Amino acid sequence: MTDSIFFFPVRHHSVVASLALRKSMNELKPSAVLIEGPSDFNPKMNELYLPHTLPIAIYSFVRNELSQGAYFPLCDYSPEWVALQTAKSLQIPAFFIDLPWADLCSIQDVTKYSVHETERFHSDDPFQNNDFISALCKKMGVPRFQDLWEELFEVDLQTQAYEERVAILCDQVLKESNPPDKTTRMRESFMAFQIRLARTRFTGPVFVVTGGLHSSALRQRMSKPAEPDELYWNDRKTPDCEQGIALTPYSNVRFEAPNGSGIANPVFTNLSGKAFKKMNILIIVRWSERSSFHCGKKVKGSVQPIESRPKP
Repeated sequence: MTDSIFFFPVRHHSVVASLALRKSMNELKPSAVLIEGPSDFNPKMNELYLPHTLPIAIYSFVRNELSQGAYFPLCDYSPEWVALQTAKSLQIPAFFIDLPWADLCSIQDVTKYSVHETERFHSDDPFQNNDFISALCKKMGVPRFQDLWEELFEVDLQTQAYEERVAILCDQVLKESNPPDKTTRMRESFMAFQIRLARTRFTGPVFVVTGGLHSSALRQRMSKPAEPDELYWNDRKTPDCEQGIALTPYSNVRFEAPNGSGIANPVFTNLSGKAFKKMNILIIVRWSERSSFHCGKKVKGSVQPIESRPKP
């Protein structure tokens, strides 16, 4: 927490991250939620609340000599999707705060990508090539970061334990990583600019959902006055090019592809998320049934049908 800003670090498309996020939002009841996602989709945000069949994706494109495009995929267990749905249930506004694709295409780092080889921002690369992670994997007896994450996080952790572990892990990885590239610096400066704007608009706590490394970097930025690269966005001009953004169907096959999101076994992960969700509902039902008895007598009307009870 930095003043009225609450940073919630996630690993994209993590079941446990999504469950912990929902619980944290419901407990905090923030005045707004800011989500790592393409900010130029904000005028169309209501489209995400239609009855979609997941997975879906937000597709951004720029028509230039390279015809550059990018997908922002969402599934049942994406923390970004859960943040949106929880914001709706709490009746609070939700906004994407990441740099639009057209701006990113103007940065040299991404000009090598075309629509046939889309940029993948949800990447574990900073964790894969990090001495701290390598040492931790060796200590834990696991071969790679994916296994380390599952060992440390993909269990039924208490929300506070999840937040603390991810924050510690990402702070240390960020500390022992090379300086961020130009793309990452510009994205984080833009997100910090959006967070500062939100702090002036809303009186209550603002809940910020980003990847763990972004959370660590943004927390550092927000602990001090705005840096020059953040002030740059005050006079931002929209890139002069043909561009667009829209929702599109997606698939589990594409989720698993290396240039999709690189998720191993997305169908199994989805089933795991649904199992966790059902298990939490069952616990609520059993507790409610038990609490409906008083002095050996059942109190009528104290147990609601599952269908009418708010989902956890």
